Amino acid sequence: MSTDQLSELWSITNVDGQLEVFGIFDKTVWHTWQTAPNNGWYGSWHALYSDTDLLRGISVISNQDGRLEVFGIAPDNTIRHTWQKTPGNWCGSWEELYGGANWRELSVTSNQDGRLEIFGTGPDNTIWHTWQTTPGGSWYGSWEELYSKANQFSELNAICNYDGKLEIFGIASNGSIWHTWQTTPGGDWYGSWHELSSNTNPLNKLCVIHNQDGRLEVFGIASDNTIWHTWQTKPSNGWYSSWSELYSNADQRSKLRATCNNDGKLEIFGLASDGSVWHTWQTTPGGSWYGSWHELPSDSNHFNNLSVVHNQDGRLEVFGTDSTIWHTWQTAPSNGWQGSWTSLGKG
Repeated sequence: MSTDQLSELWSITNVDGQLEVFGIFDKTVWHTWQTAPNNGWYGSWHALYSDTDLLRGISVISNQDGRLEVFGIAPDNTIRHTWQKTPGNWCGSWEELYGGANWRELSVTSNQDGRLEIFGTGPDNTIWHTWQTTPGGSWYGSWEELYSKANQFSELNAICNYDGKLEIFGIASNGSIWHTWQTTPGGDWYGSWHELSSNTNPLNKLCVIHNQDGRLEVFGIASDNTIWHTWQTKPSNGWYSSWSELYSNADQRSKLRATCNNDGKLEIFGLASDGSVWHTWQTTPGGSWYGSWHELPSDSNHFNNLSVVHNQDGRLEVFGTDSTIWHTWQTAPSNGWQGSWTSLGKG
């Protein structure tokens, strides 16, 4: 069977500027990479260790020194991770990141000082976290619950504010959005969760990103697949008092991926019900939106997953999966797209 039939797609930039793409096939993690920054691809996929490492829910992040680290959930619902010893050179095995809760999903981010912090939801949707004690170094040694069992959320998104304080967002069982934050960069947490505006449209998916000026913006998908968003009024400050729909009820998306263009304008990508890829963008950095969605580009490839990343030269590249991995890219930073999708190697 071809190993280009991957799920749980993830793309990231290595410290040398080469893009690397990760996915799961038959619960094994596979990866491929560019041969040089902004260049062609290696030509095949490689398993990241053996078939006995059965994982789901992978997350990939860069350590402060640029080494990639991959996290995933094993069949026994423990967290496993592996990392590059040096850029491009992997350590050779997966290690369990403590025992503990029966993990359902993960979100990983970096503190202002470069220490990674990982958040997870247990079987009762309580939130737990652990962190590196030094940037790129060892881990704290146990999981700490983030407030009480009364706070039960799913679909976690963690991000660092402009002022260096981490903020984490989650969805409650009724579809409302809640958040909490550190009181100082890398320090203690606020002590409780707060609802992020009120909304008559319960949300079931989240995507959080920085505007060019540092203000966070949150996008969500409602039960009718309409897209809603809200944003900070100033960097690291309070939030706009309500959620706004991003265009009309006709614009229905099942997955969202957001990024910032080289010119500072946010661009958001989504999957339509038929698996086609659509995108829209801000007309000015941090400003209003274009007003409609555009298909990227018209093609017979209908996808079930998306990932977006920057090339070293600033051009966006989008990856999608059907039974094969496909990609397309901007012809110049913050510019038009190359016009078709290209298959990304074979196993």
